[in-house]
Amino acid sequence: MEGRLHVPSGAGPFSGAVVCHPHPMGGGEMSVGLIRLICEELSARGVAALRFNFGGVGRSTGTFTDGADEPEDIFAACEFLGGLEEVAAGPVGLAGWSFGSWMALKALADGLPAAACAVVAPPLDFHDWGAVAERLVSSEATRHYIVGEFDQFCAPAALQEFAAAISAEDARNVTVLPDADHFLFGREREVVNLVSDFLS
Repeated sequence: MEGRLHVPSGAGPFSGAVVCHPHPMGGGEMSVGLIRLICEELSARGVAALRFNFGGVGRSTGTFTDGADEPEDIFAACEFLGGLEEVAAGPVGLAGWSFGSWMALKALADGLPAAACAVVAPPLDFHDWGAVAERLVSSEATRHYIVGEFDQFCAPAALQEFAAAISAEDARNVTVLPDADHFLFGREREVVNLVSDFLS
C-alpha cells in the first residue's frame, strides 16, 4: 500500500493514528485536503500520523472492492504504524472521513484493537448499519462522531440513532456542525481541530 507518514519532531516514541480517505469514486485518496490537514495537525501535536491509499487507489496495488476488503487494509496500516520504533507500544488511534470513517468502523467491528476513533461524516444512508453497530458494542475504542447539520449522506438523526445503538457513551459523543454538509467546505479547520483534540 502507498502511504505517507507524518512523524512529530523531537524524541519519541509517539502515540500513533491511521487516517482513512473518502471513496475514490468521488476523488477520495490519501492526499485530499482534509486528510492531509488532519495528519499535519496530529503530527504538530505529537502524534505520528499515517495516511494511506486503499488497495487499487493511487499507487496502492490490488483492487478496490468498495468496502468488502478495505477494513483489512486498515488492519495492515495499523500493524505497520504500531510496529515502527517511533511509535509507542499499544493500539493506535483511527480517523476517517466519509467512506474512510465507515471502513474504520467496520474494522473496529471486525475486532481491530484501537485506542480511539474519530468518525467524520460516515455515509450511513448507503448502508444497513445495524449489524455493524451490534458488533461495535464489544469494541474498546472510544469513538467521537462529527457530522454536518445538512449532511446529504448521513442525517444527524441517523448518526445519533447509530451511536445510541452502540452505547450511551457513543450517543453523548456526537458533534453536529451547524450549516455544514457532507463535504465540509469552509469547515476544514474546525474538523481538524475536533479530530486532533480527540486523538491527541
